[in-house]
Amino acid sequence: MSDLIEWLPWDPVHCQRRAPASRFRVCAFHIDFDERPTCYVDVATLERAEAITMNLSDLSAGRNVDYATIYDDQGEHRGHGPW
Repeated sequence: MSDLIEWLPWDPVHCQRRAPASRFRVCAFHIDFDERPTCYVDVATLERAEAITMNLSDLSAGRNVDYATIYDDQGEHRGHGPW
């Protein structure tokens, strides 16, 4: 798995938890702001999304995030990493 992840900042006006078609959205949260993500990344497979959530501390690129959740292109929650 590549260590390069291009996290995008969460824009509460324009972002949603639903991923684009045929993708999965990993939303990363800081524990003090758990009502909305602080950043996100869209990936092609559920396996990749799960790997990111399970290795968040190594793949967070210095962002202050504590946990991550996964959503599919229907907006359904598909999993999360360790809390």
